[in-house]
Amino acid sequence: MAEILSKEEIDALLSYEPLHEAHKGRHKSIQIVFSNFCKCFERSLSSQLRTNVKLKIGSINKLSFSEFLLKLSFPTSIGIFSINSSESYSIIELNPSFIYPVIDRFLGGSGQTSIPQREMTDIEMVIVDKVMKNALDDLAFAWQELDKIKFFLKEKLCNSQFMKYISLDEPVLVIVLDVNMGYISGSMKFCFKESIL
Repeated sequence: MAEILSKEEIDALLSYEPLHEAHKGRHKSIQIVFSNFCKCFERSLSSQLRTNVKLKIGSINKLSFSEFLLKLSFPTSIGIFSINSSESYSIIELNPSFIYPVIDRFLGGSGQTSIPQREMTDIEMVIVDKVMKNALDDLAFAWQELDKIKFFLKEKLCNSQFMKYISLDEPVLVIVLDVNMGYISGSMKFCFKESIL
């Protein structure tokens, strides 16, 4: 016999729609913040890597946290961060197709590199830490138009299986940024609990 969903279950399923359909005001504010972030992070990363880096917003969507996890690559670079030292955590993810060319550039290479199927080395993790902290500083600067806040990087992971900071059914806001460095393209993602925005 087919299972009949309750009204609450149907509402929950229907609630995971693109953000711009449901919350246009908040969507516009988030779009402004991340447009400003793209400009800031382009400048700082281009300067550090001595190459032209371009960022743009790929998408802004409301998902469940479990849906967000399913979209992550393995291996990947995940940073868990808090806002203003609170106990409410958010996530930054640097896709392998973005972070490995960045690491290669930091180490003096051309950025043309394959993606190793292994955990990162200690040296690679130091570079990831630097890139994440710079990104969070630039995001705090971009966020000033809405609120004065500071982000604190708490932990770095290479595997999303070990994330324990957000429950799987929690509604989250996921901002995907497309990154281009000449012929190299990748992405980075930010994931915020919807309740904290």
